[in-house]
Amino acid sequence: MGNKVPVPDDRLQRMIDMLRLTKRELAQLWRVFQRYDNDRGGTIDIEEFYRLIEEERTVFGDSLFELVDIDCSGALDFSEFVQTIGTYCLFGRV
Repeated sequence: MGNKVPVPDDRLQRMIDMLRLTKRELAQLWRVFQRYDNDRGGTIDIEEFYRLIEEERTVFGDSLFELVDIDCSGALDFSEFVQTIGTYCLFGRV
C-alpha cells in the first residue's frame, strides 16, 4: 500500500459524504491507518488493532473487533477503519 489514499469503495464513500470529510482529513486518517498497519498489507489485524487502542487483549476487545470487522475477514480495511472512527466520533457528539 502506498502513501496515497485508496480509491473509496461504496462504504468509504458513504462515510466521506456523511462525515463531510475533506481530502486533507481523509489523508490524515490514511496516515493513522498506515501507522498501525505494521505489515503494510492494507489491513489492520487484531494485534495491530490492540496496539491502536493501546489496550491489553481481552474477550471484550475481541468482541469489539469482531463488531467493527464488518466483512468478517479477520482484519479491518480502510473503509471499515473510517466507519469505525466515524461511528465513535458520532457517539462523542451525543
